[in-house]
Amino acid sequence: MHSPQLSDELMDWLQNFNDEQKHGVIGGVVVFDAESNDYPIVFANSSFIRLAGYNEQEVIGASLFSYQMPSENQAKLQEIQGKISKTNHPFMTKMYIITKENNIVQCEVTFRPLQFDGNAKTLYMATFYNITEQTKNEMLYDIYRRTMQSYNQDKDPRIILSDICKTIEQQYTPSDIACSLILYDEDDTAQKILSEKFSQKIIDAWNKIEMSTCISYLKKALRKNSTYTIENVLTEPYSYLLNDDRTHYDKAILIAIHDEQKLMGTFMIAYSQNLVLEKMDVSFFQQLFVVIKAVDKYNRQQKKTWRYIYRDPNTGLYSLEYFKRKIQEKISECPKGYISIISPKEYDDIVNIYGRKAGYALLTQIANRMASLKANENDIIASFVTNALIIYTSESSERFNCYKKIKSLVESPYIIENSEIYITISVGVCPIDDDHSLEECIRHADQAFSKSMEKPGDHIQLFNDEENDRIYRQRKIYNQIIYGLKEKEFRAYLQPKLSLQTKKIIGFEALARWQIHDGNMIYPDEFIPVAEHTGKIIEIEDMILEEVLKWLFNRKYLNLPLYQVAVNASPQHFYKKDFVDNLVAKLRQYQIDPCYIKIEITENIGLADFKKASTIISCLKLHGFETSMDDFGKGFSSLNYLTELAFAEIKIDKSFIDHIDHPKTFAIIRTIVQLANNLNINTVAEGIEYKEQSDILSDIGCDVGQGYHFYKPMTMDQANQLLNELG
Repeated sequence: MHSPQLSDELMDWLQNFNDEQKHGVIGGVVVFDAESNDYPIVFANSSFIRLAGYNEQEVIGASLFSYQMPSENQAKLQEIQGKISKTNHPFMTKMYIITKENNIVQCEVTFRPLQFDGNAKTLYMATFYNITEQTKNEMLYDIYRRTMQSYNQDKDPRIILSDICKTIEQQYTPSDIACSLILYDEDDTAQKILSEKFSQKIIDAWNKIEMSTCISYLKKALRKNSTYTIENVLTEPYSYLLNDDRTHYDKAILIAIHDEQKLMGTFMIAYSQNLVLEKMDVSFFQQLFVVIKAVDKYNRQQKKTWRYIYRDPNTGLYSLEYFKRKIQEKISECPKGYISIISPKEYDDIVNIYGRKAGYALLTQIANRMASLKANENDIIASFVTNALIIYTSESSERFNCYKKIKSLVESPYIIENSEIYITISVGVCPIDDDHSLEECIRHADQAFSKSMEKPGDHIQLFNDEENDRIYRQRKIYNQIIYGLKEKEFRAYLQPKLSLQTKKIIGFEALARWQIHDGNMIYPDEFIPVAEHTGKIIEIEDMILEEVLKWLFNRKYLNLPLYQVAVNASPQHFYKKDFVDNLVAKLRQYQIDPCYIKIEITENIGLADFKKASTIISCLKLHGFETSMDDFGKGFSSLNYLTELAFAEIKIDKSFIDHIDHPKTFAIIRTIVQLANNLNINTVAEGIEYKEQSDILSDIGCDVGQGYHFYKPMTMDQANQLLNELG
């Protein structure tokens, strides 16, 4: 069949073709006849000719696949040929190209059909990108990465080096090569990492050879150049080290491994006559040798290196990693003992006054005193974190008596910058047992230590499972809170507030209730403290306010009576800079008058910033909001708040109502009600559970009651139904 001809204009375009969307190195463009069985090349630009190493006359007319390596998988070739014959769309693949000089080039190849007006498709354009160097760089990076992982896993250096040789054998070239490594020692011995491709006969020969003479041969071969090629191993004196009746390696290259100016080893590649290594491969191996030299140094200086790693650079004490390693050894000998974490409470103050070095010096002095108190050489003291030490005490060292040791640590001063410093100590202790791993014991001791830091003075906190369960429960609730906020699981329940004189509903309190996705309820006494501690209480309160405003808006839209609803504001929320502005904006959005929203805050609100609290409450009052003090009488500042903060209402805490039948408690409640009445402040009794309580409160002039005696908290739909029934 007559091959199609290319126009001069298309020839010029292909000759100057440059795919700007590709960041690889372009290796050339060829056009071939897709309808001929051997896919003859009808055009090749200068880049491809340089890549292949042939002249133009040798390329034109040659089969496209004649440049592929013989080892290229036949199935892959058939796949490429099938795509060429069946598809009209571009596709990409990878191919190994063997040049005229037998160099191997890995290419990424894009095949594009060429279309001509009025003619069926018969030509394909193949664009070759040379990715050889990129691939080898990726291989180097992979070797670096896996070597570092092996370091961290304390892998045997011989295994690390063997893995490097295997990687080169598998990824460096599609040709069959065998890589070995000889690293010289100072006494004319050597560490041998032999290719697993060698036969047992060759490996036995290496193990029997007098290494000093072999090393002399290798050093002599590499005396003048960094590489030495053995053109025919059969002519070399040590041919039996690379070739026997079963192997086909008839050629080898030796590459010198230098450490500065000293020859420290030889990397050997055995291969067949068909493979020629390129010049840039020497550069590749020089980069590889950086890793090999690092592994070798690691192997030679392992003890020295570990000593450095296992010392804390700031205090000179053992590091936490050393501590863990040694404890594992100790536990095998004495399976029980104690982990203690210890820190001076004044550490931050000392650092702020004298500097960071003074803090490290204090820890070192504490460690020295602890060392003098050791009852057993098995006890270990190490640095834990910046401000704390970690100590292992074996149970066999007399009787574990941490209290006695702590007393000895603090009874005399420490010398910091020529000043005598007395300190207090916090300690967290966890016993080592068979039920917990070392990491768990350290974590438990740390938990106990955190608890100890919250206590005043010298304090030793023993770990207990209940505390661990509490922390676990808190973390679980926090995670559920995040999910609950996203899924809007929090709901506002309304508890009616009644006039104790008329027994009619005059308003509601909005209470946060939380039913999680599996249908279970998490009660406020569990999730509110976690939400306050993590700052999520603000989002929950915003969600409750939003529901209340929607409820009021719907009743307003239906021309139903509106009732004042008290919503809770935590200290975090109350003191937030934009608290009042956001509140006003929300009510405007739903067109609700501020008189229908009462802001209920706890009496400890003033403890954080009394002056600011007064300003915020006054601002709320100017906007038309009433404020209520919750839990009145529970703290110690309540009476002072009544004169300084403009509350419209106080809520007598349930703890008083529960004991209203006690004379002294009754006297306190009556005094609170009388005082509030004199100040024109409404009183609310919360937690009323019995009629007798309601009657007593009504008799002494308490304005409003709230509790299970009247109504439990209810959904908004239930509240609507109740109001409808009451008319």
